Amino acid sequence: MKVGKKSKTLAALAVGLALIVLGSVLAQAFHTSFYSVKVSRVYFDTESGTLSGLLYMPKGVDASNPHPALVTTHGYLNSAEMQDAPAIEMSRQYNIIIVLKGHYTAIVRPTGRVYFNTTGNPGMAKGGSGDVLAGMTAALLGQKHLRRESGDSTLELVQAAVCLHGLTGDQCARKFGEYAMLPTDLIEALPEILREWTEES
Repeated sequence: MKVGKKSKTLAALAVGLALIVLGSVLAQAFHTSFYSVKVSRVYFDTESGTLSGLLYMPKGVDASNPHPALVTTHGYLNSAEMQDAPAIEMSRQYNIIIVLKGHYTAIVRPTGRVYFNTTGNPGMAKGGSGDVLAGMTAALLGQKHLRRESGDSTLELVQAAVCLHGLTGDQCARKFGEYAMLPTDLIEALPEILREWTEES
């Protein structure tokens, strides 16, 4: 009886180890785009210490065969510039406008130019406030009467959404305090902010 239990325990352990190995292999395959991208760790010296990151480089790339690469970083030593670098490259490569929410939310153009928003406050660093920003951006982009008759007004509408999002957060901070304010408060305060914006426009 004890032998049977021991065999079952060993079998379960073997299955568990096999699943761990399989999961690691699949994760590595996904991480490297099925081994078509070489991933290596790189280090940067900063005033605050050493910043580490991951360099994603397509295989076969060298000085004679250049190709865009991607660097991602993580940790408290990250600077705004290091966070914006991958967004700039992605914006250029896919010809899109990227909004990078943060202390000073960045708006990245395909030309490589980055705009920083100065409205908003730390009370907006809560789960859900980014969803409010995404909804505001989509809503403004969907308003045909806000678009210019000639030319592309996408950048201006994205900038307006980011700025209004921050102004809404500032109003909520004055009313509830940065610690107590919630993302739902942003939604409730939005109509007044929009009214003031349209009256000024």
